[in-house]
Amino acid sequence: MADQYFITYTGNDVVKLGRSGLFQKGTTATVDKETAEQARAMGDFSVRTSLDEDPTAASKAAAAAAPPAKKAETKSEAKIEPKKEEKAADAAPAAEAAKAE
Repeated sequence: MADQYFITYTGNDVVKLGRSGLFQKGTTATVDKETAEQARAMGDFSVRTSLDEDPTAASKAAAAAAPPAKKAETKSEAKIEPKKEEKAADAAPAAEAAKAE
């Protein structure tokens, strides 16, 4: 009996893996040793020899070894400068109020 390997694609693209077909995030397949080695070489696949293994263990280990990603700045954290027209519009009522007094 030939060795069977279970692969899961963990990347974000759609990729072709030899004669096994197209893979998108989360796609799994049972493949032979040669295809499993190709998947491992591509880098975005979790390759295991048993269905009992954690399919994301390799991904988690790689993520733990990688430096933390830079936090994206949210809109609320970004400084939003009012446009010149808005500044002028806000200043005009205050100027008129000062004249009236």
